Amino acid sequence: MLFNKSFLSDIRKSLTTYRKFREEDFIIEEQTPEDEEFVLLFISYRYDSEFFLKADVLNANADGFVVSVQYSPGIIMNTEADNFKKVLDFKNSIESWTERVYMELMDRPLNRKIEEKLKEIDEITASFEDLPNEYFTRIEADEMKEKLDALEKDLLQRLAQLNLENEEFETKQFSLHCEIEELKKTVEMLKKPGWAGSLMVKVSSWVKNSGNEKLLKDGAAFIAKQLFEEGKKQLGA
Repeated sequence: MLFNKSFLSDIRKSLTTYRKFREEDFIIEEQTPEDEEFVLLFISYRYDSEFFLKADVLNANADGFVVSVQYSPGIIMNTEADNFKKVLDFKNSIESWTERVYMELMDRPLNRKIEEKLKEIDEITASFEDLPNEYFTRIEADEMKEKLDALEKDLLQRLAQLNLENEEFETKQFSLHCEIEELKKTVEMLKKPGWAGSLMVKVSSWVKNSGNEKLLKDGAAFIAKQLFEEGKKQLGA
């Protein structure tokens, strides 16, 4: 027992309702087990088998029919399951599934950037593991705050050389000031390795978001050397 042509045609239409895909982007397979109690409908995205919809359709009877569906991606989880007793609800679930497939594909570049950023953060924080796992003394914290003020002044001078529009310059200036102030607060809250990692993650962000990496890389190098190459002796490393 297999599905009739009209039903399969409706399924194909459901795959293209949101006009993000063509019918050819999906593979549709039918299978009938030996006991013929149900028909298996398997739909997969042709270019990435991670995305699929598997439906076990029980034979129609006086009570209608039941479709047990497993699909990936789900609404929340990677893989989820559901049951339907109406053909329309089943078709709507296919339409929703294709929309989720599209959103997953669109989110992949952003997710890769996030993963790369997290890896970069791990590498940065790992580079300061040799610092003593202790809090700054009051004197050390005050010295760091003074150096942060000097860093802010230095970076603002470099930022001014980018010849930005006034509004963009003021936005970056305000953002930089807020992050410097945050670092000055956390220098008394975090232990040395954690605070050092937090600082360098922010420095990395300032360089990449400056619009001119080369110009501010000198500033990043300055703070790394000033605070940690020379400063490691003061920090007890």
